[in-house]
Amino acid sequence: MEPSRKRACTHDPRTGETKEVEQSRRSLAMGWSEDAKAAVLVRHSREREDLSSSFVDSEAALKLKQQEQLTNKIAEEQALMEDRITKFRSVQQEEVASLKASQDTQRRVLTRKQMTELYSQFLRITSSKFEFLNGCYELMASKSSGIAPVYRKFDRQYFLRVASDCSWHIDVSGGVVTQGGSAGRCMLPALAKGWTYNAKEGPQPADLQVEELPEGRLELVVVSMAGNEILRKTLLPSATVAELQDDLRKIKGGERVKVSLRDEVLGKNMAVGCLNIGSGDVLHAVVVSSPSVECLKCKRESSKSKSKRCVDCSKYSCKTCARKCLKKCHRCRKRRCKDCCTRQKMQCGAKLCDVCQEEHECTECEGLDTYSDDGLFGNPLWAM
Repeated sequence: MEPSRKRACTHDPRTGETKEVEQSRRSLAMGWSEDAKAAVLVRHSREREDLSSSFVDSEAALKLKQQEQLTNKIAEEQALMEDRITKFRSVQQEEVASLKASQDTQRRVLTRKQMTELYSQFLRITSSKFEFLNGCYELMASKSSGIAPVYRKFDRQYFLRVASDCSWHIDVSGGVVTQGGSAGRCMLPALAKGWTYNAKEGPQPADLQVEELPEGRLELVVVSMAGNEILRKTLLPSATVAELQDDLRKIKGGERVKVSLRDEVLGKNMAVGCLNIGSGDVLHAVVVSSPSVECLKCKRESSKSKSKRCVDCSKYSCKTCARKCLKKCHRCRKRRCKDCCTRQKMQCGAKLCDVCQEEHECTECEGLDTYSDDGLFGNPLWAM
């Protein structure tokens, strides 16, 4: 209440006296002494002081509590904001990295496209003096910069590159002396002439020829040991020698054939681009003779590679007799002769050997009727 109203309330309109005067009059009427009245006033004063002190303490505690709550709230909001900023920066970095990777991929694709339009994808180098340089070289767009192409030999660290003065060089990594040198200034490697190599006496001429491979294919010629041509085939540099062996095996009637180059037998998994073969070089076909074995039934001699063997008694049967003498199990896929095993037909339709019959588990063979009305097996699990 306002002070004026308080003063108005302490005035009694009936008697015209104030509240203090009325209390004094009442105390005199009740017979209170001056000491009693002073004690009451002191007690009232103390109560007012205690109430005021308690209010001040409560107000201070409330302000302190509100300040702590405000501080905690600000700290939580700052932590949330920092977490959001961290996540935003992480997402931003991932998006930037993804964008850079996409740009790098597009740049590599574009560079490769431009390189393949300007230069041939594959080259072949031929040299009689440096036979280890002979073979197929592939354009490496990832290591090429601008219009300066870089070629690398298949499965070797031999590089054919162009210098800033438009001269071509062949670098052999790991060599004490760099075999190879610079050609005449020309941007196309097939037109480069005047190849030299570095020697102690200085640059020496090298009989080196570079030619482009049309459509990126190698033409290989295979001859017999007598020099007669057997096979002429065009393959990709990534093709393997096994493809040549398969074609030669068909030509030779199924006999095993190996391919050699300069008296060295080539592995079947070797890529033809890795061969040190130059223009005019040929491959030689070597027929591997197989020992002959006696057929179990007809007693005739036949090639071991064309015969079939029983896995138990290790006896061979020729290709014709193997169809009747040897039976293949539908489960283990092994061939056994009639003397070593009796193959039986299970109720599910599978024809199994003695070993697989004991291990065979099938719901159709445990007493369920799988026969149809016409006497045939219904829904066989194994191919006949």
